[in-house]
Amino acid sequence: MRPRRLLSVALLLVFTGATQAPSNNDWVTVAPGSKGPFSLLVSGYFQDEKTWSCAWRAFSAHGSAPIAVPNLTSVSHCPTEVIVAAPGRAMRIIRNGAFSERGGDRVTVKSAPQGRRRLLVMAWSIDGSLSSGLRQYVESANQVFDRCGIGFDLSLEAPKLPDASRLQLQGAGCDQAEELQKIAGKTRGAVNLFLLRERPHYRGAWCGNGESPYKDVVLLYRSASATTLAHELGHALALEHPPFIDDNVMADIGDARHLTLGQCFRSHFAVGSILSASTGSAPRRCDDSKDGAASRCPPLELDVP
Repeated sequence: MRPRRLLSVALLLVFTGATQAPSNNDWVTVAPGSKGPFSLLVSGYFQDEKTWSCAWRAFSAHGSAPIAVPNLTSVSHCPTEVIVAAPGRAMRIIRNGAFSERGGDRVTVKSAPQGRRRLLVMAWSIDGSLSSGLRQYVESANQVFDRCGIGFDLSLEAPKLPDASRLQLQGAGCDQAEELQKIAGKTRGAVNLFLLRERPHYRGAWCGNGESPYKDVVLLYRSASATTLAHELGHALALEHPPFIDDNVMADIGDARHLTLGQCFRSHFAVGSILSASTGSAPRRCDDSKDGAASRCPPLELDVP
């Protein structure tokens, strides 16, 4: 029996040594006191074996244990940035120069101190039939965007309109956005949501396409589904119909409720998002024609499993 015991001890020592062997990873810790679970978006100059590349990557984090990321550093065309994403917590960009080329760096970051980044939705009831279910639509949008740390507050308005004007606008489309906007007036930093009757082939619409000045105008019709409002608010937050997946709230068809971390980033920071002026960071002009972190924004499809 004695040789067998020695063999067991030897095997144990080999196994323990393997788990403690140095790696070429860096380590990111989300500061104590921040609530999890988290996801991390990390950009930088990553090392994979002997090859370096400028990229964005996503990682899952649970509890306070350090998160292993491949060795990375910052170069002039590829800055190192870390974004902590957590349900109910606003994103913020942390630019960090503490990563070196040698590997084994340990960096601590904090999530944003406030809760969700809030957006006021001012609902103007042109057709009153949608008013009773509107809070459910807003709550559904809050659930969809909770992953991104974005929340919506509702203010329901009942504009006083002549009967003729109300009748004329009940089925309005974005071609009448100017007339609708006159009802709301200037509401900086808010979305003007107009509750309308029926329009063939439409459940909702965002009126800010292209050079349109009505980036804050959203239309909702009687035929709206539970996720229609979340979809149209996504457009006001600089999100387009995704070319990469159907199981997404921004897909042109269906009633999916998912958003990727790449979409969450753009909702906060991209040029064209109604929230981008309130984040404390300069709005990002996302250039999807460029590879990796050089695009200034993570790929739309970037997510954790």
